[in-house]
Amino acid sequence: MIKCYLSELLEKRRITSVQLVEETNLTQATVRKLLDGSAHAIHFDELEAICDFFGCEVGDLLSHQG
Repeated sequence: MIKCYLSELLEKRRITSVQLVEETNLTQATVRKLLDGSAHAIHFDELEAICDFFGCEVGDLLSHQG
């Protein structure tokens, strides 16, 4: 299982999902799916946009939980 830490990143930096959407040009649907755990895939460009926005590495956003 892949765990997404987007909600923790948003909360830690006191940023709303709306701000993330506006700053990264991601769709609200993409962000919502990452937040509620219903995402089945993420495109590299979306992943890159999130990592660039937060100044983080992929491992800060996603982890494999076996």
